Amino acid sequence: MSIDDLRECLLKSEFATNKTTVHGGFINNLICPECGKSDAYAYANAPWSIVCNRQNKCGARTKTATLFNLGAQVETKYPATEEDKHRPAKTFLELRGIPAESIDKCGCEYHSSTRKGCGGGVMFPVGKDDKGNNLYNGRLFNPPIGEGKTHNVGAVAGHHWQMPDMIYDPEKPTYVTEGIIDALSLIVMGFQAIAVLGAGYDPARFNLAAFGNLVFAFDNDKAGGNFTKKWMEHYQSESKEGGSTHD
Repeated sequence: MSIDDLRECLLKSEFATNKTTVHGGFINNLICPECGKSDAYAYANAPWSIVCNRQNKCGARTKTATLFNLGAQVETKYPATEEDKHRPAKTFLELRGIPAESIDKCGCEYHSSTRKGCGGGVMFPVGKDDKGNNLYNGRLFNPPIGEGKTHNVGAVAGHHWQMPDMIYDPEKPTYVTEGIIDALSLIVMGFQAIAVLGAGYDPARFNLAAFGNLVFAFDNDKAGGNFTKKWMEHYQSESKEGGSTHD
């Protein structure tokens, strides 16, 4: 989905009014989905969120891709073609604010079939198993209720994702996330990042020695907090034996 498509979707939505204007790089006078007041805005050239301007009373930032359930439409509105068989996967990442140049480098693939009844998803190669089969981790576009959004092909425990062909400086912080799209988002912002494909895995199964300064950036919830503690304890004990530094 292009920026123009997303902007048009926003301007034709119930969150636009007859006072909504595009001016000075902003889409002004939008209705905030949280408080209902028409004091919100979006960036005209990057309308990934509706931002409420009532900072002291609301200040909500609502993701447009989630609001309009655009992820569920990528396979129908932007199907794979002979020229671009991974088009739905690339479109999904665009909806998450990932620029085209990073999408072209990240190794994403479109898998039209995942788990039974779960449709397609954006998948990333993360290594090979003992038999030489490709291992994948990724995100389902539109999982039904009760199904998790993460999908694996093969046993990925102990494998991590890093940006293909990116040179990681071992002296600089490398942020460790659970999901690949989170890591990719940090890389787009100029940070070094990798993904361990799920912080619930045993950290002892991973070899992250190439990254000298790990910063754990797991999900900001109770489970993420518990996983951070577990990973910190593992790597702190390892560093006492002459390993790397970690935060």
